[in-house]
Amino acid sequence: MEQRAKLQPIGPCGVIYGNEEDTFFAMEPLAMLDALGRIEDFGQWKFAPKTAVTEWHGEKRYGVVTFEALRAWAYQLRLEELRGG
Repeated sequence: MEQRAKLQPIGPCGVIYGNEEDTFFAMEPLAMLDALGRIEDFGQWKFAPKTAVTEWHGEKRYGVVTFEALRAWAYQLRLEELRGG
């Protein structure tokens, strides 16, 4: 089960704590409001798909794609679209 970060108020440096899903759902309303330009580090944002290592019949299998990896890939595509790329 995925652990969600404890939500905290926005701190003095404007940081919002959360996981990649929280970030994505914060990004979409900002895009609708045409406010992504106000995010100083927006050009550095990145959703990184992670693969898993599993074992099947004693054999390790690397690079197994998980639901979380597919979701991160889709989020990254949207992020690139919002950046105009």
